[in-house]
Amino acid sequence: MELTELDRREWFRQHWAHGIPFNKHCGIEVRRWDDEAVELLLPYAELLSAHAGIFHGGVVAALLDTTGSGAGVRGGLGQGGGDRTGRGQHRR
Repeated sequence: MELTELDRREWFRQHWAHGIPFNKHCGIEVRRWDDEAVELLLPYAELLSAHAGIFHGGVVAALLDTTGSGAGVRGGLGQGGGDRTGRGQHRR
């Protein structure tokens, strides 16, 4: 069965939110995943801090990397790229 564009987008949204152990461990939430943007939220947690009230820099870098990867996959959907594995040609 061929997935529609909307089905693929929703599959990736759910995967980013619930299927990636690191994202779940950190508490990363998917706030937006559509044709225009990917937006993730990481609520502050002391476990992820460097000092009281401050995220560790590695956590910030991981959030940037995760968001950028999501945007890359999202951007390839419907354009001949990005399948369920996230692999494919991304054409602009």
